[in-house]
Amino acid sequence: MSKGSLPLPYIVALIFAVIVIAVVGYLFFSGVWQFPPTAKQEWCNAQKLKYCYDWQQAGKEPGWESYAPGCKEIGIDKPDKEVCEKLGIKIP
Repeated sequence: MSKGSLPLPYIVALIFAVIVIAVVGYLFFSGVWQFPPTAKQEWCNAQKLKYCYDWQQAGKEPGWESYAPGCKEIGIDKPDKEVCEKLGIKIP
């Protein structure tokens, strides 16, 4: 590159890098790369089992929102005694 000329390849590379970072940032913060619905559903069902087990061990009902935040939005509600017994956990 001669003295006084524009470093065009570096400018193009810098613009390309900024565009790539902007696109990746948008995808990350817009929620495109979140868990697929089935994975979230399976996670909530696992939390339901843990909730029932901890309820059985503690002898009192723990708070569902602390176990499974966000599960209510996809239609998985707090398990009751009947649901826990169907999962094989007897609640006293």
